[in-house]
Amino acid sequence: MTQQKSTYMKYFLLIIPKEIKSPLILFSSCFILMSAHSFSQYFVYQDVDNDMYSSGWSIMSDSPFDPNPVNYYPASHFVNLNQLDCNDNNSEINPGMSEVYGNDIDENCDGLIQHTITATSSPGGEPSPYGVTIVNNGGGQSYTIPPASGSCTSDVSINGVSIGTTTFYNFTNVTSNQTLYVNVTTPIWYLDADGDSYAITQESCTSPGEGWSLIPPSGGSGDCDDADASINPATMWYRDGDLDSYYSDTENSCTSPGPGWSTTIPVGGPNDCNDVNASINPGATEICGNGIDDDCDGSIDEGCPPPANDDPADAQILTFNTYTGMGNPVTGTLSVASNSFQSDASYVTGEDVWYKFVCPSDQTAIQIQVTTSASNIQIVLQQVIGTALDIENLSSSPEGEILNFSGLTPNTTYYIVVQNYNSNQGTGEFLLVANPIQTSNFTILPGYDLNTLAKASYRASATQYKFEFSPDNFATIYSRVMPANLITLSSVLAVPAVNPFNKTYKVRVTAYYTLNNATGTESIGVMQATPGQFSLGAAPTTELLTTDRCSAGQRKLSDLVRAVFQSGAVDYKWQFEEMLDGITPSGTVITKYRGTATNLLQLSSIPQLQAGKTYRVRVAAIYGTAGSEGYIAEYGAWQ
Repeated sequence: MTQQKSTYMKYFLLIIPKEIKSPLILFSSCFILMSAHSFSQYFVYQDVDNDMYSSGWSIMSDSPFDPNPVNYYPASHFVNLNQLDCNDNNSEINPGMSEVYGNDIDENCDGLIQHTITATSSPGGEPSPYGVTIVNNGGGQSYTIPPASGSCTSDVSINGVSIGTTTFYNFTNVTSNQTLYVNVTTPIWYLDADGDSYAITQESCTSPGEGWSLIPPSGGSGDCDDADASINPATMWYRDGDLDSYYSDTENSCTSPGPGWSTTIPVGGPNDCNDVNASINPGATEICGNGIDDDCDGSIDEGCPPPANDDPADAQILTFNTYTGMGNPVTGTLSVASNSFQSDASYVTGEDVWYKFVCPSDQTAIQIQVTTSASNIQIVLQQVIGTALDIENLSSSPEGEILNFSGLTPNTTYYIVVQNYNSNQGTGEFLLVANPIQTSNFTILPGYDLNTLAKASYRASATQYKFEFSPDNFATIYSRVMPANLITLSSVLAVPAVNPFNKTYKVRVTAYYTLNNATGTESIGVMQATPGQFSLGAAPTTELLTTDRCSAGQRKLSDLVRAVFQSGAVDYKWQFEEMLDGITPSGTVITKYRGTATNLLQLSSIPQLQAGKTYRVRVAAIYGTAGSEGYIAEYGAWQ
């Protein structure tokens, strides 16, 4: 679009007041007429709501890009200057907007306010014209409505209000949106061809054919097979899902409710309490001890005797595998069991059965596991009947329990009580197994000294081992916990200021396990049944090596001298005594603690030693703690 402009002459007149003085310039009274210049002028147009349509007002401006006053823009801002905005205070109203019918607003500025008339119908109505018709404000529209045929009737509604049956309607002076709806009512016809009082149906303005009636039969509609009088909504179906000739349910239906249903009555009759198991029905024989109502009479194990191990005196004996040492699993039941009142545990109903075992001679711990899906059970371990050593009831659901216990006495009889805990009668079978938890035994070998690496039996599941040594039948105990099954004797027996030699030690090992229980894991320590035993002989004496004695020649202060190495020693105590005239002991003894487990000594580390003098030497090994606090063994001979 070409920008309009105007060119004209503009003159500026500068008037300077008479006799204005300054320190710099003195002005004389005069008039100055500035020369004329040419300027361009541009038309700008009003757009108050900034919707790119002008209200029609325009002014001239020196620049097309700097609206002055506000809300005036150059021609390039507008969609079309020939289309004027009929409401320049609302950006939703302009020639580019779509008309919204029925709101009394001229959105597109075409000078018209319009409304809609919507004509619709149910099938068979067909008013004309059909659908949406646009009319100007105050205008009108006429409609023709075909009459209903046959037995059908039609009802005309204007704006949701019925005006009855009519074949013509005229809208006049329309000032808002309008609706016209034609509702055609089609009657239902009934046919009962098989005479079973149930019909099929069809909607029609005229009779569909012979036998059809507007009056329904006594049974009503819904016949899914009008050629078979035995099939209709009142037909009885019987469910025999396991095909054992007993049914568990019935249902009236025109069609089969699903697999396992038949219109033939099963010969056994009703009341099948388990329709997925053919061995369970009212004609079955009750099986004792399985925790199931086999004959569907509402009782379990009725007429059955209690389990053979219902009382402590009749406890079933548990055995262990000769080769593996593990327990042999047994199957039991709480069905028809009684409460012996000797479990020494809390319970609600308390039906229980009893088992017993003799703890193997080399074992001290047991893991008892009961697996079941029938009852919420608890396990009770007893040595004396009626007194509980341990009780396990971690799980509140019928899924079994695991009891881990350490501290059994070998060759002693123990009792296991499997007991129903909750208020429901104990039912169903369970599987019980009692497995000894392996001990770790100290290995007895000859020739022990403090440097011996002693060993306990390795157990793959053990997490650590506790070694306990005692020289007085465990009145005094020296112990240490190790991550593996090995231990150096000096690390536990070389006790400060205590002589570990010339003693016989008893040893016992406790292996620690992390074992499963019903809800997670627990730690348990298992001590060996019979302690091991070994002896340490007398402490060895310590002497200088032959190559470092006086007989081997003189020594310098810069030399190293060596004593015999003693296994397990943590320090060495050296003594030097000057020999007068090289023969007579002076009585003055110089003592030096080496401070480490090394058997070497630098002579220059003893400032009291003097060159040119003769000394005799003896050495003693120290155990437990370096220095004077440790146990100092006997000295070797002076050399």
